[in-house]
Amino acid sequence: MATERALTELGFPPIGDQNAVFTDGHFPIPLSNNAGEHRVSTAMAYLTTEVRARPNLTIMSNTQAATLILEGRRVVGVRIREGSGFRELRAREVIVSAGALQSPAVLMRSGIGPATELNRVGVEPVHVLDGVGKNLQEHPGIALSGYIRRDARLKHTRRHVHLALRYSSGVEGCGQGDMFAMMATKSAWHPLGVRLASMIAWVNKAEARGYVQLASKDPLQPPTAELNFLGDYRDIERLAGAVKLMARVFMTDALSSLLSHPSPSSYSGFAKKLGRQTVKNFLLTAPTAVIIDAIPYARKLFMDIAVANGMRIDQLLEDDEALKDYVRNSAFGQWHVCGTCKLGSPDDPEAVTEPSSARVIGVEGLRVVDASIMPTAPRANLNIPVIMIAEKVSAAILAEELA
Repeated sequence: MATERALTELGFPPIGDQNAVFTDGHFPIPLSNNAGEHRVSTAMAYLTTEVRARPNLTIMSNTQAATLILEGRRVVGVRIREGSGFRELRAREVIVSAGALQSPAVLMRSGIGPATELNRVGVEPVHVLDGVGKNLQEHPGIALSGYIRRDARLKHTRRHVHLALRYSSGVEGCGQGDMFAMMATKSAWHPLGVRLASMIAWVNKAEARGYVQLASKDPLQPPTAELNFLGDYRDIERLAGAVKLMARVFMTDALSSLLSHPSPSSYSGFAKKLGRQTVKNFLLTAPTAVIIDAIPYARKLFMDIAVANGMRIDQLLEDDEALKDYVRNSAFGQWHVCGTCKLGSPDDPEAVTEPSSARVIGVEGLRVVDASIMPTAPRANLNIPVIMIAEKVSAAILAEELA
């Protein structure tokens, strides 16, 4: 592949398997795909026909966990919303697996969390745990895009990410392998996306921390999240360096003949709307795609205005302050939020869950099992680490039952 040659040209060696070799280098990116190249969710992988037929399993769709039911400091069930009404489910033990944004919200609505935060929304504190909702982490990223020559476009496969890169930023105190990048051979499903390649780089070990708060004690009101992206200068420095690196990749001999108009890009609200697979979005993008193929000047205008929003990569590379402003304004998340019910020892003032069992500290009958218990974000996408957490805690529960 051209991107393999480009990265090798810049001194990044092929390392084969990212999960077996932990040095810097490029590798074919592993995905949880089946033979038909469809993503395989945990529901598809674990909730097989046989599992769904078990008499001790009930799957309830269109149901929302509102609050936990507590008797003192023991959780004895959960209050759920079905349709327009609420009802209670009693249980010997409750496991909250609502994710790093919603799990802390469930705890706080139930009176478990920082006293000041609970009092702010009128929830009576039952058990004060200052760490609930804090330590929110993500992998902030930045992207460059380029127009793909016709004969270099991806045609007959849904899978559009084939190659990734692990590298070290060199920023003081950030360690080895703190950065990750990948080349997307098409940027979206629609006709415009097929014509655009994007290289995306993100901070795989971010330093900034945010928080989750309740907007209201009403379970119908979603919590608010302050990601505090780039709240640490090291994250800004690393993403600015990532832009420079990606520009060098686009300018290599291996890629410069296949990609033109390398441009800073961002995941804007309009791009998100176009990401929905609808007939309307196809009809919106198809004429522009034909025009930029046929008319070079229109292609340049499209890249300069629609993709780069008036910014030019050469200007960013020449002006460090402009580059950092671009990073601050254009960084986006990778859907890897975690950390808001972190594991830790009882003497850690921000710990929420016990390391070996994922039990909520100071509360009986309650565990949290999802990405929110991660003390720090791993240098990886969260899919497999979350599955590992679930498998580990499942084994601990079985061991307790058999003891």
